Parts: sequence; structure tokens; C-alpha cells
Amino acid sequence: MSIRRPLACGAACALFLGVFAGPLSPAAGAADEPDQYGTVAFGGLTYVRPDTVRAQVSYSCVEDSATALTVGFEQELATGLEAAGNATTEHVTCDGRTHAVTLDITKSAGSADFADPAVGFATVTLVGDEEPVTEAGFNVGTSGRSLGRTDTHYRWKQAVIPYEVDAGLPPRKQNQVRAAIAHWSSTTPVVFVARTTDNAELYPDYVYFQPSPRSCNSYVGRIGGKQAINITNGCQTGSITHEIGHAVGLWHEQSRPDRDDYVKIDLTPVKASSRHNFAKHNDSTFDTAYDFGSIMHYPAKAFSTTTDTITPLKPLPAGTVMGQRNGLSKGDIQAVTTMYQ
Repeated sequence: MSIRRPLACGAACALFLGVFAGPLSPAAGAADEPDQYGTVAFGGLTYVRPDTVRAQVSYSCVEDSATALTVGFEQELATGLEAAGNATTEHVTCDGRTHAVTLDITKSAGSADFADPAVGFATVTLVGDEEPVTEAGFNVGTSGRSLGRTDTHYRWKQAVIPYEVDAGLPPRKQNQVRAAIAHWSSTTPVVFVARTTDNAELYPDYVYFQPSPRSCNSYVGRIGGKQAINITNGCQTGSITHEIGHAVGLWHEQSRPDRDDYVKIDLTPVKASSRHNFAKHNDSTFDTAYDFGSIMHYPAKAFSTTTDTITPLKPLPAGTVMGQRNGLSKGDIQAVTTMYQ
């Protein structure tokens, strides 16, 4: 089953998600994979006014990899409510050099006001065409500039995922979104709650299903505030189910750190801007077996119109289709249940 965000992350994981320590190495050759496609660092966060905080971050990315940068911030208040929001810029430059960015984060609609000082948790994401190029979490104002994921960050609280559906999605796509949500609801402990003006204050963090002309994609796990799940006309129910899997906290199955024992990856036919989707992530596998049948696994010709990019090194179990989008596998269900128990 798929790589999942771990319940805790030690030094090795922090290094992987990493504070930027120098320029990235040049892009690898056609069949090679660089050690990192992108890195991010957090410079600080300043309270501006009740509805705005200002974040300073820096990033670096391999040429043609990232398409945007998102910074999310959440703050637990003494009242028991949460203030949350995020900001995105599409003005990113991927040339292997370090670039600094300042973003004003506005609270989500219905969110409580930010408090001064700005103490909380920030998420920095380099957005790719399908899977994030990299994501990192930072504790803000509590113990300096520490890195790491915890059992509450990236996880949806009490396994509840609030959601809204953009009215601009065609009716057929809205029905497919609801079908994908129903599948998740009927097979896992994750609960989906429609976010409305009446309950918005209770749910400042939520997913937003919206139309996209470019690609189907999602952030991985909860980032704070409103986070998009982009849906194209070609994104069918199974693919929407897959993207919800990312929002729940799943990476792609072939991103497992042990994937080289099960599949061979050939990046030769993959364009540079899509190669980060095949990067390995040093996250927890929850001691689960590699799952060729996971809905989070790519098919053999992922991002290729010619030769295979993924070749199994072992015979597939009888009846298993690598890259299937019919529904969650038993392994997917087991892993998500473990994540949110």
C-alpha cells in the first residue's frame, strides 16, 4: 500500500524534506533520478493583523519541476478554535538556485482570527504537475525553527475532512466527486463533512474540489486552510478517488523507499517537468507489504506514450492490475485505518 505521512519524523526525514543547504545538483540524465527535485526553508512568520500573517521562505528546484509554491499556517487558540489559511504564488523559478519569497497568508473564510504572536505550524509545498515536488513542516514560534511532522500535523483532526465543491464543476463531475467521497466513506474511518456558511468556523481547514484545465492533482495531507483538489474533464471517479488519497495523506505507492526491490523505474521517456512524480520519499510504510494493486500506484506507462516507465521485478499476484483506478485496495484500506485509528 501507499507511502503515508508518518506519525513522527526523525532526523533522517527532516534532512530529506530539508532545510536548504546549497544549490541542487544539475538535472540528471534521461534515465537517472536526482537525489532531490526541490528543497524549502522557512525564514520566519510575522503577525500583520487579525486576518493576515506574513511568511518568509526560500526554495530551490530542478529545472522545469515546480509550478507553484504554497505556504499554509495554522494556529490553535486558547478559545479552542483554530485560525488557518494559506497563500500560493505561481511565480517560481526552477534553476537550481535559492530564491526567497514573502507571502501574505490570509485566514480562510470562517476561520478564527490569527493571534499575536504568531505561534503555530507552517507547511511549505513546492507544487508539481501531479504530486508535490517537496513538502516540509515547521514549528513556528515554539522552539526556534525546528523541522518535523507530528501526530497532529498533516493528519485531519479526528479523521474528519471538511469539503466544498466548486459550483463551476460540471454536474457530471460533481456527481463523480460525490461518488469518490462515498467510496472513501464506506471503506475507511475517514469522515467527509460538507462545509457550509453555518459550520465554517468549525472547519477552517478543508479541501476544495475545483475545475482545472491542466491536471488532476492534490496536496499530500492537511496543509492548513483551504486546499485545492484540481479536477480536469478527463479526471474520472477513480482518479478523483486517487487524488482524495493524496489529501488523506498518501504518497504514490512507487514512491516507497523500498520500491527498487519491487519495480524498475525508467525515466527516459518522461519529460523533465514530470520526473519528480517518480521520486522516492523516505516516509513510513507502516510495516506494510508493497502493494501493486494500490489505487495510489502508477500504471506501467505512466507519463509515457511509448515504453514502460515502471516494470515489476516480481510476478503480480493473480488478478492484480498495476495502476488500477477501480477503488481502494485492501492494503489501502488497512493502511488508512492504521493511520487514523
